[in-house]
Amino acid sequence: LGQAVRLPPAAAALANATAGHALDFDDSSPPMIGHPSVNLMSALFALGERDGRGGSDIITAYVAGLEVAARLGRHLNPSHYAAGWHATATLGTLASAAAAAHLLGLEERKVCMALGIAASSAGGIRKNFGSMVKPLHAGLAARNGVVAALLAHHGLTADPDALDGERGFIDVFRGAVEPDLALLRFDSGEPLEIMASGVGIKRYACCGCTHSALDALIALRTEHGIDHTNVAQIECSMNSLVPDILVNHRPASPAQAKFSMEYCLAVAMIDGDCGMDQFTEERVAEGAVRALLERVRTSVDPAIAYRNGVYPGLVTVRF
Repeated sequence: LGQAVRLPPAAAALANATAGHALDFDDSSPPMIGHPSVNLMSALFALGERDGRGGSDIITAYVAGLEVAARLGRHLNPSHYAAGWHATATLGTLASAAAAAHLLGLEERKVCMALGIAASSAGGIRKNFGSMVKPLHAGLAARNGVVAALLAHHGLTADPDALDGERGFIDVFRGAVEPDLALLRFDSGEPLEIMASGVGIKRYACCGCTHSALDALIALRTEHGIDHTNVAQIECSMNSLVPDILVNHRPASPAQAKFSMEYCLAVAMIDGDCGMDQFTEERVAEGAVRALLERVRTSVDPAIAYRNGVYPGLVTVRF
């Protein structure tokens, strides 16, 4: 997208999804604890253009893919995510495969095969958050979903129980919690995830774990007309899962800064925003930001519960 270069569908999906996730400004699915649209749309645009499919076909396939990502997320998270898996990569691979299979018009057995192939293609660890590999996860998920659907279309077979059988995807990727597979159905009659959970549009160009705290800080800044030069300390208490994600306390690059509560709160106190302009090499290195960053303190409050992809935070500003 935005280039004169033309590539086969799998390669185009890889390039577009990697680029689409690079700013960490793409939408989120709360149950998935991940970013669904960057994978799904990159896969669907690539295959849809090749096959001349229309907008309604793309939308319907998108809904199918989101259903897989969010429904699996409801049953696997937060245990799956807490174990260190990047759900955009893991659940996103299966979602992309389901969406691509729907767009290709695969019959039931071949959809099952596509999911089985995708189950062996899924991966992505949160250890790479803050590096160039993090957006690559999205690219790999989109590409692998396209490849899985195309291989199934051409007759490659997988174990039909690769999703929910013993040592299958759910068994391997579930983390510490045993999901109730009796409840994991895609034909349960419940509202589709596009309606039940939908997608969340990001206000800030950084990890979603920072957003509640940023909302609180900017509200305080606005209400009280705070001048950052009068700030002695910013304190932020959060859910226990957040510090496991925001590991860059003294970021050295924009990619690391997106996963730093200290940086995000400091730059937002100065600028009143945490958008794309706040994540440049120059802004991350700027002296006033670095000085205020040193006065941000974070802590875990056991009373603050994780809530389905929302990470509440309590912010206190001391003068």
